[in-house]
Amino acid sequence: MVSTVHETFWVKRLNSDVHNPCYLVKLNDVNILLDCCINTSILSCFMPDHPLISSGCCDLPTLGRRASNLGLVTIGDQTFLDAKLKFCMMDEKQFDSIIWDTVDLILISNIRSILGLPFICTQTTFRGRVLATEPVVKFGKILLEDLVEALEQVSSAKPDISQITTDTK
Repeated sequence: MVSTVHETFWVKRLNSDVHNPCYLVKLNDVNILLDCCINTSILSCFMPDHPLISSGCCDLPTLGRRASNLGLVTIGDQTFLDAKLKFCMMDEKQFDSIIWDTVDLILISNIRSILGLPFICTQTTFRGRVLATEPVVKFGKILLEDLVEALEQVSSAKPDISQITTDTK
């Protein structure tokens, strides 16, 4: 018997972060998103938006933040962004190229890869299934709750998923 079934398989990388990759895989008629990481390392580039409240820090100089040049503040040899917090998920062109209602499944492999899931589920037309192990779900939930709590402590940053942007690299 001769098989006339033609199998298709392709993989498309959706972000530039080598430590937290995100791939779209097509196997025949099934589209699978492998991980949906958010790059949180970018947070170290932003100025803190709340004062340090500690008696051990009272002798530190205050920062003239609003006198910054084009939203940049230099302290020592480090330059920081003086703006609202933003997160990066994937390359904007790649993100826009995905037809989200055709993605059948998101496979979450680790707790860092769950961070983009709230954004995808609420800000796109994705209506597929999400698969993850029980430990990934439990620890991912703790990580998401900690992230939201940290953002709530920052006065101007509201824990709003619309502040998650795509990577413009």
